[in-house]
Amino acid sequence: MKAEGLDTDALTVYVVEDDALLREVVQQTLSLRGIAARGFPSAEALLEGGPLQRPCCVVLDVGLPGMGGLQLQQRLQRDYPGLPIVVLTGASDVAVARAALLAGAVDFLQKPADANELLDVVARALASDESRVRQSADLAELERRIGVLSEREREVFQLVTDGLQNREIAQQFGVSVRTVEAHRANLMQKLKVERAAELFHIRARLDARR
Repeated sequence: MKAEGLDTDALTVYVVEDDALLREVVQQTLSLRGIAARGFPSAEALLEGGPLQRPCCVVLDVGLPGMGGLQLQQRLQRDYPGLPIVVLTGASDVAVARAALLAGAVDFLQKPADANELLDVVARALASDESRVRQSADLAELERRIGVLSEREREVFQLVTDGLQNREIAQQFGVSVRTVEAHRANLMQKLKVERAAELFHIRARLDARR
C-alpha cells in the first residue's frame, strides 16, 4: 500500500542510522508503503554517496558516531535549503533532539519509532519537499519566460502590474495605445497567459522570491 497523496516513485527517504538492525527496520517499514529508502551507517557515508535526489527527506539519528547528527543536519541544510529532516533520538538524547528542532528539523521520533508514526511524519516531510521542489520548478519556468521578453515588453509588464492602463502607459512612452496593446499581446503570449489577472499573479510570485 502506497502512501496516500504522494507520487512515491519520485521520492526517496535517506535513513542515516548506525544501528544496522534499526536502519533495516526503518527501511523495510517505508518500503512496505512503496517509499524508496536508502540506508547509510554514518554521516560520512551519506555525504560520500553522492548528491541527494529531491524531492526527498532525511531520517537522521542524532547520536551518530563520527560526524554527529547535529553537524550533519547543519551541513545538509546548508547544501540543500529547505530539506526536511526528521531526527531519531534515544531516551537520553531528548535535549539534542530539541536542539535539532530549533535548528530546523521538521519533527523527531524516539527510538524505537512506532511504524504508523514514522510513516505519518515521513509522508508529511516528503509532501512538503515535493511541494517545495514543484514550486521552485514553476518559478524557474516563470523566470525563463520573463527572460525571453524584450526590454520594452518587460517595461510594459511592469507598468501593467503596477496598475497602469494602456493609455497611461502609452503617454509615458510617447507611443500610441495600439503599440502598447501590441506589446501587451506579445508579452502575454510569451508568458502563456490569457487574462490580465494572470499577469498580476506572476508579478506577485516574482516579487515574493526577492
